Amino acid sequence: MLKQVLAIVAIGLVVMPDTLAQETPAQKTVVRRGTALKVSTLQPLDSAAARPGDDVPLRLSRPLVVNGVTLLREGELLHGRVTHVQRAGPRCRYGQVHWKIDRISFADKTNARSRLYTDGPWRRPVPDQLPLGRDRNAFQRFVAPVLGAPILGLEFIVVSPRLFLHDDRNDGCGGGQEYLLPTNSLVVVVITKDHHVRF
Repeated sequence: MLKQVLAIVAIGLVVMPDTLAQETPAQKTVVRRGTALKVSTLQPLDSAAARPGDDVPLRLSRPLVVNGVTLLREGELLHGRVTHVQRAGPRCRYGQVHWKIDRISFADKTNARSRLYTDGPWRRPVPDQLPLGRDRNAFQRFVAPVLGAPILGLEFIVVSPRLFLHDDRNDGCGGGQEYLLPTNSLVVVVITKDHHVRF
């Protein structure tokens, strides 16, 4: 009888922590629309070599902290994808790369919608929040005046920085130049819809 009682008590001690853990509700926080992620490229993106479907690996350059909770750590990997490539060619045809990053994944297996806004050189500190939507002028004040930025669509198009230079030697321009986004280029990704995350 004593053995049975001890066995029941032992089972209760084993089961109780699991029960308590199940009763503890998961906490939630909200990643607000307009939250800006600062990331950098891990390899060059070159219109001479890129192919549609190519992965564009990116490393988070600062953590994503919301209400004191670190949701993404500095150094975590994100991934973009090349959607279209145009090689440089004759008669002013400059290289282009279209690429995008649709979603940001969190530890709770959810994905926030996001959009790639610029590849830099970003000439100002990247704020935690960027104004989106109706306040377009406020957004423009934060975005660096570089060619190809910002594209307020699903894709970001990058072109050669010499796109609009005039070649006086032949009263026009000759062959275009390939686009090259070097390794460690700054990229800004913005969350486009409020997203609830459990932690």
